[in-house]
Amino acid sequence: MFTYSFTGQHELQNDICLKLSTGRTIAHFRNAIQDFLSNKRPVRLHLYSAHDSSLMALLLAFKLDSRKWPPFASNLVIELYECNVTKKYYVIVRYNGQAVIIPKLVEKYVHFWKESVVPLEYFMKYLNEEKVMEAKEYKRVCESNILEIISEEIEKREEGVVKVEDEEVEEMTDNPAGL
Repeated sequence: MFTYSFTGQHELQNDICLKLSTGRTIAHFRNAIQDFLSNKRPVRLHLYSAHDSSLMALLLAFKLDSRKWPPFASNLVIELYECNVTKKYYVIVRYNGQAVIIPKLVEKYVHFWKESVVPLEYFMKYLNEEKVMEAKEYKRVCESNILEIISEEIEKREEGVVKVEDEEVEEMTDNPAGL
């Protein structure tokens, strides 16, 4: 049930709801990487603290294993590495200490340092195209009625299913209990 508050109750709502619940946070992650690479803010560690519900939303956004609620003191770590030889950057995402693979990027991963890593350019492209919601877009969506429009579309699609369920309920209420 809680998942629906982040993803919506229908696949039409998934992208927009996840972007609303996690897009600004993911934008902070992306911006921190960009600032580090450009030497704008050469901070080597960014630490964010959040509730388990926020972590669950991020797990859902990255399509990571979210069948279980995050245990106490859970963490999601995005590590940036530079290869000394090629000077290329790579990313490792860890959940509770274990390296995880983002399903959408599975074909982009390479094996280095006994780890599966994704080249930074693919990771950043993934964030920019699918996960980040810029401030202007966030404001525009919040001020719009897009979620109402999606809900109406879902209702239209599922109208036949709802009618059948309503008829079954009516039949059940016409009969006394036990008959």
